[in-house]
Amino acid sequence: MAKYKILIVEDQSLTRQLYEMVLSKSDEYEIIGSIADAQYAEMYCRKYQVDAIIMDVVTKNGSSGLDASERIKRLFPNVKIMMSTSMPEVSFIDRARSIGIESFYYKNYSDMDVAECLKATLEGEKIYPEESPVVKIGLADSSDFSAREIEVLRLLMEGETDRQIADELNLSIETVHTRVKNILSKTGYTTRTKLAVAVRESGFIINS
Repeated sequence: MAKYKILIVEDQSLTRQLYEMVLSKSDEYEIIGSIADAQYAEMYCRKYQVDAIIMDVVTKNGSSGLDASERIKRLFPNVKIMMSTSMPEVSFIDRARSIGIESFYYKNYSDMDVAECLKATLEGEKIYPEESPVVKIGLADSSDFSAREIEVLRLLMEGETDRQIADELNLSIETVHTRVKNILSKTGYTTRTKLAVAVRESGFIINS
């Protein structure tokens, strides 16, 4: 029986070794590459027949697994991709769906193990969590923020002033003041700097 040819892209060596160990136990898979940097994934697809990729979101040297997947999907649409991450950044799932990635796997939060998710993906299923994991940000859960508050948080983390946020989101500056005040109240932080540090450390929003 022909084996599925799998490429692993994962910058954490222990996780990469775990994936290799799990897949090598099955007669269904042949690992044709196990690499730390997503920028080389396309090269493997050009050189080898690849049936599926386990692709980390952020890889060595800051290479984006999502960007690499977008290129691969455009050039090799039949290659199935299972995105993998431990970071609950709220935009990752939507970006993966828009690219056409088949599955999305949270390393630390999924009810499935990596082998189950990969097998289902190869069999034509689309495996996605309903939402990103909930993390704590001060006194609040990440699920306590509205979509607009998340937009404000993202720009706040980029160091933008209330005036810049207002212009970017087409809001009045008074509305931005109110939203920032509400976010601080929800989380219990007294300054924007402390809030931004907490959000960054939680992984809920990751600056590009």
